[in-house]
Amino acid sequence: MSKITIKELACMAGVSPTAVSFVLNGRPGVSESTRKKVLDIISEVGYTANISSRCLALKKSFNIALLYSESSSPFDDLFYFEVARGALECCNARGYNIVLNKIRYENGRAVLPEVITRRNADGVMVFQDVSGEVFRQIESYGAPAVVVDSYADPGRYAGIGISVPSIVGTALDYLIAGRHRKIGLITTDFIPDLKRQVTEAFPAKLTASGLEYHPEWVMTDARDEDSAAVCAAKILEAPDRPDAIFCTGDIYAIGALRALEKRGVSVPDDISVIGADNIIACRYVRPSLTTVDYDKALLGSMACEMLIRRISGEEVESVRMNTLGICERESAKKPCAKDKCKTFDCTAAFYTDSTKRLCGTD
Repeated sequence: MSKITIKELACMAGVSPTAVSFVLNGRPGVSESTRKKVLDIISEVGYTANISSRCLALKKSFNIALLYSESSSPFDDLFYFEVARGALECCNARGYNIVLNKIRYENGRAVLPEVITRRNADGVMVFQDVSGEVFRQIESYGAPAVVVDSYADPGRYAGIGISVPSIVGTALDYLIAGRHRKIGLITTDFIPDLKRQVTEAFPAKLTASGLEYHPEWVMTDARDEDSAAVCAAKILEAPDRPDAIFCTGDIYAIGALRALEKRGVSVPDDISVIGADNIIACRYVRPSLTTVDYDKALLGSMACEMLIRRISGEEVESVRMNTLGICERESAKKPCAKDKCKTFDCTAAFYTDSTKRLCGTD
């Protein structure tokens, strides 16, 4: 079969060549029905664009670099794997390729991959907050950037992340609805902005709820499952123990479960444990982990859309998403529906792995 041209595609679809071009390049300006009609015909006839000609004509690479560090690798971190999936689906739909690469550091300075230094990326998504200096270094090569899973102040750079007050509020509201009154915390100091916001939001929420804040139950140096287990052990050494522990990451909560089991503490009978992220591993630990849930794929796709807008020259503002609600499993005592609705707005969602229900409907 001879090569099909854009004009021929337009004729088959009954639209203009410009409309076909907009669809091929993932640009707005055509209706969804037109976009679907063109894509269906492209699939039917097996049309493939001449990528080299397209790149030369538009002076674009149609590559988006996705940069990660050791702590945010989508190969090792289940949270970032799901975020990357959302970004990949969005990029594919908009006609972009994702190029995965790593930020290395030598003598304290970021060493960027060649896809950026050779200007072979139209834009850059960075997993996890970086310094303003590294962000400016990335953009000095002419590619706009967006930070995914950002906790930085909105004015520092373009970024998208989950609202920390939403995370803390969702977790503590659930524990309080379950009649917990003595709540501890395990978080990390690896991301300074996250630590600052959590350690501000946590005592503020307790105070607003009429509960006492116990600094001896607060650990801020978790980095992974092992260090989180150490944090949980330190909390247990306090003269008085909490009846619940909130961990700002599921990996930390899994470490806490391990430490509690080792010391003969029954979860959730003696101490409830709740995590945040809802990674797939939560289903398989014992007891299975109750956790604050976010739409991680949406986080990735929204970052992609934000970046494409920046590539097009638009100004964008940083975004903070709210949580989806609580995924209920076995590691925390479940409040009854009446107590849930006393504590939560009744539109708040509560999930299990097999059902999805709203507050007050179970």
